[in-house]
Amino acid sequence: MHLASPHIARSRRPVPQHRRLVARIGACLAAGLSLVLLAGCATAPQNIAPAEVAPPTSSCAEMEARHARIAAELGPLVERQREARAADIAFMALVAPIPISGGMRVDEEIAAALGEARAIEARHARICR
Repeated sequence: MHLASPHIARSRRPVPQHRRLVARIGACLAAGLSLVLLAGCATAPQNIAPAEVAPPTSSCAEMEARHARIAAELGPLVERQREARAADIAFMALVAPIPISGGMRVDEEIAAALGEARAIEARHARICR
């Protein structure tokens, strides 16, 4: 083969722009797919917003007792939600891009408990102090 051969000259050319563009688009799509899949996971407990709850009409002592019960209930709920999220992430990373937590998720219960706790705290601060 001669040094001026078209095969050698072609191999030294820079990569065409469209190949770089295709590679970038592929990387962006992969990153976007990862985010979409993680969005299907159970929500992290600290990211759960409190639900809107009507303020209680009970006495100060009743509100304090109910607030203590809610605080005691939240611990196991938060742990269960963490486990659901961990199971989703592990399963999606290792097996298939499908969230599996289904019945393990307790985000609605956490949101309701947080909302009720906030409503009690606000009413208690206005009336009982």
